[in-house]
Order: sequence, then C-alpha cells, then structure tokens
Amino acid sequence: MKQLEPSQSLIKVSSKMFKTLWTQLSNRQQENKQALKAEIKTLETKKDKLIDKLVDTDSATISAAYEQRIELSEMEISVLREKTRNCGKTYRDYDESFRTALEFLSNPHKLWASKHYDHKRAVLRLTFSDNLVYDRTGGFRTVPIAQPFRLLRQIDGLETRMVDDTGLEPVTLAL
Repeated sequence: MKQLEPSQSLIKVSSKMFKTLWTQLSNRQQENKQALKAEIKTLETKKDKLIDKLVDTDSATISAAYEQRIELSEMEISVLREKTRNCGKTYRDYDESFRTALEFLSNPHKLWASKHYDHKRAVLRLTFSDNLVYDRTGGFRTVPIAQPFRLLRQIDGLETRMVDDTGLEPVTLAL
C-alpha cells in the first residue's frame, strides 16, 4: 500500500487540474443555461405571433393548425424550462467533492491502517481492479492495480527532459 503513494507534488498538480476542469464545466453549464433561456424567449415570441394570427383568422382549418402549433410551442417551452431548472446545478463545491478522493489517492495506507473492517474492504475494492487471490503455497498472488493508481504511477514516473538541439523531427541533409 505504501508503494502506491504518489508524490505530493503530483497530488497538488492533479488537484489543480481537477479544480480547473470543475470550474470550466461549471462555467459551461451556466452558458448552456443562458442559451436555453434565450431559446425560450424566441419560442415565446413565436408563440405570441401565432396567437395573434389565430385571433385574426376566420377559417376553422387554419385556426386548428395554429392551435396545434401553439400547443407544440408550449410543450417545447416547458421542456426547455425543465432543462433550465436542471442545468447549472452543482450539488457540492469542488473541495467538498474531491477532498476525500484526493486524500485517499495520496495515502491509501492511512485508510488501510484503520481498525474498521469496512475501511479495509473499501481500500481493497478501490485499490485493486480484481479480487485478491490467495495461494496456500505461494501466498497472495499479484493483482492488477486500479486505474487511478496506475495512471498516477505512470505520470509520476515520466521522465522530463529538454528537447535536443536537433529537435523532434528526423535530421535531413541539406541540398
């Protein structure tokens, strides 16, 4: 469990990345909400025009067609209002949502060291992608690590170095 702990700098960078993504998604939801409100206004304007035409018409078939279009517009408006009510809802703020997850990812051994059996079971389910297998002669078998820990290990193990003077493209001979 202790080997799964990523570096603290990686946890800080990951937290900043998640927070940026959280903010972008929140902003996008607000933009979508404004677009839905604008679409509702457009539909209401069209509906009002249809009502005006309905009042001015004398034909029964034309008035029936207008009434049908007005009903469709009202249904579309109610659907868009429902979408507007559901759009932009954030149930929790970033810190409240990701704090526990990042604490666990930064130190899974801390929860494993707990005296509670449920905590240990949760650590096993969250840390390994499959059940632990025990062999009587060889002990516990190797189990694949869960995706978040695998990704953190890959990112943490990446070598960072500068690009050579020749660049990234293959060297070509000058004419």
